[in-house]
Amino acid sequence: MIKHFSLKLEQETIKNNWQEEKTQEEEQKDLILSFIAISNQPIKRKFYDEEFYVTIDTKSFSFNAKTFFTDHEISFKSAIGKIISSKFEDGNIKVKVQFFKDITDSYTAFKKFKNGMIDSVSIGIGDCEVEESGELDGLKHYTYKNGDIIELSAVWQGADPRAKIAEFKKTRGENMTEKKENLQEEKPQTQGESMLSSEEIQEIKSLAEKTNKIQEGLDAIVQNIKPKDFAMSLLDKQEINFTRKENTMSSDLDFSLSNIVKNAFGSNEGKINFMQGNNGYIIPNDFYKRFEKNTTEHNTSIIHNNLRTDKFIEQVFIESNLLSKCDILSGLNGTLRIPKDASEINAYWVKEGGVTPESNIRTQEIALTPYTIKSKVKITRQMLGMSAISLESFIINSLKNSIKLRLEADLLYGEGIDNSPIKGIMSLDGVNVINGYFTQPDYKKTLEFGGKISEQNLNISDCFFVANSKAMTQLQTTPLDKQSTNIYLLNQTRDYLCGYNFMMNNHLKDNHMIFGDFKNILIGTWSSLQVIATRDDEGDVTLTGFYDVGMAVKRENAFVIAKS
Repeated sequence: MIKHFSLKLEQETIKNNWQEEKTQEEEQKDLILSFIAISNQPIKRKFYDEEFYVTIDTKSFSFNAKTFFTDHEISFKSAIGKIISSKFEDGNIKVKVQFFKDITDSYTAFKKFKNGMIDSVSIGIGDCEVEESGELDGLKHYTYKNGDIIELSAVWQGADPRAKIAEFKKTRGENMTEKKENLQEEKPQTQGESMLSSEEIQEIKSLAEKTNKIQEGLDAIVQNIKPKDFAMSLLDKQEINFTRKENTMSSDLDFSLSNIVKNAFGSNEGKINFMQGNNGYIIPNDFYKRFEKNTTEHNTSIIHNNLRTDKFIEQVFIESNLLSKCDILSGLNGTLRIPKDASEINAYWVKEGGVTPESNIRTQEIALTPYTIKSKVKITRQMLGMSAISLESFIINSLKNSIKLRLEADLLYGEGIDNSPIKGIMSLDGVNVINGYFTQPDYKKTLEFGGKISEQNLNISDCFFVANSKAMTQLQTTPLDKQSTNIYLLNQTRDYLCGYNFMMNNHLKDNHMIFGDFKNILIGTWSSLQVIATRDDEGDVTLTGFYDVGMAVKRENAFVIAKS
């Protein structure tokens, strides 16, 4: 099991020499940054509803991480740096990370750290000993000892406020002794430049993935080892095996989610390979592949490409006719502030050398803030008889459906208060309103919806109507006009209302309808789905899922609502 603590890398270093001869300014020119990875100070944590303190006995830990990742996503894509040295100083484990100018993600991360946009790191802990250490401030206190730090990632905000980029003392700290005898010391590359071409890097990546030698491939890229030499090194070790994954899927399937539930029942037999986040175990993207349905090119295109960083929320949006029409921003860090144009800008004819009047440019901000949705799934003891894949499918589908319904309901009627922090379209100030539409709907009244949008010089080509099933039936049986006998406002296939697209959603109340372009709704997502399982007094298990989502409106006047 891997545990995560987001902090400045603080701990004893395991046999990596600490480079002290350069100043911080000189190191930054070589794209090298220093971090505190973890400290020995107590960290207050919350797991489900229970608060407690954790202290890392840094002197008893080994530091074995080699590569610097982003957000605990251990893959080729998320690798952004090379950990070149580490040491123990003042109770902290400190590291130096080498970034690379010719790797876009790596250089971007370096600039973000250097310019103060982010400053925190997070560690992944492998097996370790956990001891109860009494109480601290009235809360339970645990000490982690004799463990391995096996991963280091850049994160937006860590659990330990001391885990940040930091300048180090010139005096030497205590070098950590290496626990793996074959781990060699590594020197930073000058100016972070790689001598491999992009084609050679891709060739090494492909070979490493096929042979399941990810870390060796990363090391080869950093050390400028040619693809041929890398392949030969694997052959010498008889490491290459080109067996297709499809042929070994049955032995490779990871049932960690099922094991989380079974362990909560007290079996303690199943292995859990998920990493831990602030709210529980983090469900990785690869896990959702087993639940993906065969989709056509048409119905997968409704999801924006920039959404595909998180598979869980992608599947939630695919299954919603409303959420999939919104503007999706994923993989966010912190509150996102987007300029909102509120100006009236005019164009002017001018003579040669003439002066134009100044445009009154006014801007406001749209703040996209993360809020945590919590969804619970009850698992009874009898459900343990289900196959692992069936149990996991039930859990994931239940979480997807409940989160989808909550987001849809708040998108429409959210009140913007504590128990409903998102303000929905029907609660917005500034939307256009047509009163009494369903008292006697007709063709002229229906066209007024589009007219109110056009009056404000807004595009209506992507606008559509949304109403519930009762309204749908009324519109489908209302003649287009007094002269029409078999032509109705809503066509027979129930997808066009007076020339505009129509969708049915039963979250809308009776005699309510919305018209507008839903791309004016911004939905942001942060991190990944996290889960925790707890056992209740009756012997059943409740699995709770946590997901961070935010919504904001670009233009309130881009919507027209009907109310009675």
